[in-house]
Amino acid sequence: MPPSQSGVPPMGAGPMSVPTGSPGQTAAGLAKVREAINLLEAELSKFQAGTDAWKAIHESLGKLARIAPAATQTPGVQQEALRGLQSDQAKNAQMDAVMRSLGGAGSGGGGGAGGTPGPSPAAPTPAG
Repeated sequence: MPPSQSGVPPMGAGPMSVPTGSPGQTAAGLAKVREAINLLEAELSKFQAGTDAWKAIHESLGKLARIAPAATQTPGVQQEALRGLQSDQAKNAQMDAVMRSLGGAGSGGGGGAGGTPGPSPAAPTPAG
């Protein structure tokens, strides 16, 4: 039985290794996590203390702060992370504009949305 059907790796095959990121990638990732923490902290005050949403955000902040504490912030890395987030946001805004111009979902544009299509003007009429 081939390995793809038996689920057993072929002879001599070892377990898959997980690729490790470079220190630069790790620093960039932690910088983005730190920015997410800052955003969540800013929004937490908009929720009533003790509600389910407030508790979930508060608990998440505690867990995230353990892996990306404020003391580990490096201004250059933080600025680069912010630029990356702003760039992503600009790209998403451009894509939304293109989708709206093409009559994409939620744009309200495009013809025939919500209606049933009628026969084409060039369609032959049935003989009777």
